Amino acid sequence: MHAGSSLTRGSPPSYADVVRGSVPTVGVASDASAEELLRSFQESWAESQGVFQNLGFSVTEQRSSQVSELCRACRKRVYPMESLIADKHNFHKSCFRCDHCRGKLSLGNYASLHGRMYCKPHYKQLFKSKGNYDEGFGQKPHKELWNNKNQQDSRKGYLSLYVTWDAYLYFC
Repeated sequence: MHAGSSLTRGSPPSYADVVRGSVPTVGVASDASAEELLRSFQESWAESQGVFQNLGFSVTEQRSSQVSELCRACRKRVYPMESLIADKHNFHKSCFRCDHCRGKLSLGNYASLHGRMYCKPHYKQLFKSKGNYDEGFGQKPHKELWNNKNQQDSRKGYLSLYVTWDAYLYFC
């Protein structure tokens, strides 16, 4: 389109049309309700999708789920300007707090374990109190799992030692 062109329905405006202010407005009154504005937006969106599809572009809608927009702590909606993302979870800045002392956290001073957020001093303190990352944080210890694994490993060691000694005697 050149500077003197006029718009036809379905064609996008040119830069010159936008600068001149000759871009048609959407047919919605200034005192329109939210529903009317939404309907108008959806109509123009559908029209834009059609234009892009006719030009050979694929149009995919990427909507974020309602769950990902909820604060992990208070379960209320988090708007982008107040959102803080830590460990792939959304938080309000004011809700991002230590699970132990309820102190305010920032992205530089927190540690997480078992889905819980801690300030670094309490993370270290809880680790030191029991000497592992499970008992200090109220989780069931994995000692039984470790004991079973150690017993299996020790049996394998004896077996390999026996096979090696047996092979040594055989070849000597």
